[in-house]
Amino acid sequence: MKKILLLAIILLAFGFVKQAHAAITFDATSTVTRTGVTVATTTITVNSGSNEALIILDAWGNATSALTGITVDGVSVPTSTQFDTGSRHAAIGVITNIAAGTHNVSTSYAANCQVGLTVASFFGVNQSTPVDATSTKTATQPVASDTITTTVANDLIVDVVDLGGTATTTSLGVNQTYLAKNLLTGANNGSTDYQVVTSTQTYNPILNLSKPAQFVMVTAAIEPAPVSATTAAKWIWWGQ
Repeated sequence: MKKILLLAIILLAFGFVKQAHAAITFDATSTVTRTGVTVATTTITVNSGSNEALIILDAWGNATSALTGITVDGVSVPTSTQFDTGSRHAAIGVITNIAAGTHNVSTSYAANCQVGLTVASFFGVNQSTPVDATSTKTATQPVASDTITTTVANDLIVDVVDLGGTATTTSLGVNQTYLAKNLLTGANNGSTDYQVVTSTQTYNPILNLSKPAQFVMVTAAIEPAPVSATTAAKWIWWGQ
């Protein structure tokens, strides 16, 4: 058995056996809505777990209100993906190596704007390369939708949409779960959601709308943490 286990580890190390990945699981979420501000702040309490990450999903409205920064406990977080068109904006940021406890999350803007900010924590995220793929889309139609292609099994797909006019989100696509629904009101509206997928393929997250509207949608596929070589090798042995 030791020889077979060692062989499996060697095969895995040289790429002959595909790296296994654990499943990503939801931990907690926090949301905040602000109007006429240049800074939006919220706190989130993270529970104890392994390979924790915070995902920041931001929707905001104002033609001149560029996003100038995201911070977690004062540490700058780069945006993984962002899209802006006219007065509609959306962005996603990811930070790993998050400890259990309460964390302060802030976003800042170049001008006063209306903000719908969602922060969510998840377990089982790849700590070194958390983002597998990103996508953005804008259109005017009765369904806000995007497409994203994953390259790793068990990815977490998250998205944020900023709607124009007075349209609202009414429901989600199959296997999607709200993080926040209809955060903003008036000229802009925002919703966020997630789903955990099991295979590498192209996915089409959708948000059904109350009426046709212009939207900006930003989507990211978050990569799960790899399983250790020894654990993966044991799976190979047990499968014989």
